Amino acid sequence: MKKKNLLILAAAAMLSSGNALAQATPQWTGTWATAVEFTGPGDMPKSSLSGRALRQIIHLSIGGEVMRMQFSNIHSKEPVEIKSVYIADALDSCDINASTARYLLFDGKKQVTIAAGQSIMSDAARYALKPLQRLSITIEYGNVPQNATSHRGSRTTSYITTSTVKPKQRFQATEKLAHWYNIAAIDVPAEGRMAIAALGNSITDGRGSTTDLQNRWPDMMSAALQGNIGVLNLGIGGNCVVKGGLSEPALKRFDRDI
Repeated sequence: MKKKNLLILAAAAMLSSGNALAQATPQWTGTWATAVEFTGPGDMPKSSLSGRALRQIIHLSIGGEVMRMQFSNIHSKEPVEIKSVYIADALDSCDINASTARYLLFDGKKQVTIAAGQSIMSDAARYALKPLQRLSITIEYGNVPQNATSHRGSRTTSYITTSTVKPKQRFQATEKLAHWYNIAAIDVPAEGRMAIAALGNSITDGRGSTTDLQNRWPDMMSAALQGNIGVLNLGIGGNCVVKGGLSEPALKRFDRDI
């Protein structure tokens, strides 16, 4: 019975890409993902994200030499302006290994505007992602919607600063909070591998885990699989299957998230 339940919560995710770099590796699978939600006033930063830089930390499952990243604005009624995004190997707190930093591009440009109700995928980029590593994503914002698209239960600290921070500059956080904003998924070339996507509520999302220690049960599962299979945490705390609860119910978000 336990195996059947696990199968109900799991789905293989393999995606295709049409950009130039990805033509040599046309199939993709997920190494990280989160379920995006509408952000109410209580889950927005105390200071606006507009004109500021946000550094977020995630925990990958499988590695790869090429990656692409999805950003989401699907729950917002206004566009979000992104001036630049760079990734880097995460160190302690908000520090990064600056020598690994790489800017992501969108149709060859650093800047992109994501329309209300839409998501966007970055161009494929060469980056040596290691299995089970922590990755830092730094977003420099222009104008931001009043209600951003986020994941409230990140169980990981995000850091906000008042100005642009280039990779070699020290990031001096003016605000810290445990939410992710606009980041949705990271894919790597499939190379015969697959990903298990877990749809659930607070137990999957990470309730009871320790902030910044990446010890939710999907993280533990990824470690047990030794980074050979992608594990994607699509849990939302307080989520229900048919109706009610927090955020969109599972039946409504299943096709998009899984």
